[in-house]
Amino acid sequence: VARLRQSGAELRSVRLRARALLVLLLLALPVVPGLVVTVAAVAAVPVALVVVVTAVVVLAGREPVTARRVILAAPAYVTAELVRPLDERLAALCAEIPYTSTATVLLAYPQAAVRRRPRGSGFVVPRRERAVPLMAGSWVTSKWPGRAPEGQVLLRGFLGGVRDPRVDERPDDELIDRSHATFAALLGIARRPHLARVYRWRRANPQHNVGHLARVAAIEARLRHRPGLFVTGAGFRGVGIPDCVADGRAAAREATAGR
Repeated sequence: VARLRQSGAELRSVRLRARALLVLLLLALPVVPGLVVTVAAVAAVPVALVVVVTAVVVLAGREPVTARRVILAAPAYVTAELVRPLDERLAALCAEIPYTSTATVLLAYPQAAVRRRPRGSGFVVPRRERAVPLMAGSWVTSKWPGRAPEGQVLLRGFLGGVRDPRVDERPDDELIDRSHATFAALLGIARRPHLARVYRWRRANPQHNVGHLARVAAIEARLRHRPGLFVTGAGFRGVGIPDCVADGRAAAREATAGR
């Protein structure tokens, strides 16, 4: 939950879900009046983030910090709530970016139980293949050495996304069964896995659908009316790790330009 105001200068630490890439950059620079942020705790997530504002930044349990730029590196739907009190149209544009949930299932088998040797590093399932419940699969022990004990095969299935938007509601046993059935058919596995783990990523994958570039251009146009405010993250200009790193660096350069 967050609110942004023209007056006041209080900021609390927040924890936000990141597909691993969400960092808010703190730049201690002379104050530019006009932008003040108040942020309360957002959903509990394993990444602690720091926000930069053109005012006094107050972190929970720490001394206030004076700064002059704010870079919001968060999921687009979180950014929407942060900027809503400042700019309803900007918030609406950010909120329009859709996200899907995914799950990854890790399964381990004795090597002797895998009758067909995995080739390559895995596979991706096209959308038209509705009979296959997975989005993709990977042969973990073929891709990286040391990921499983000698004589073991570790496989990973990816489920959810636009193929199954309700994946986060499905029980672990169902996800394990779907993954096992797919791998068993592909690799001739005649026994159940002796180890299975399920990891869920709720609203973690932004979807850059047709029209996304126009939406991002509209977001950038709104930001030009809010000097000192910048956005970055997977929801805006690229979901891959290299794209997110490049976009974060670009946001930092823009924020520090003319310092």
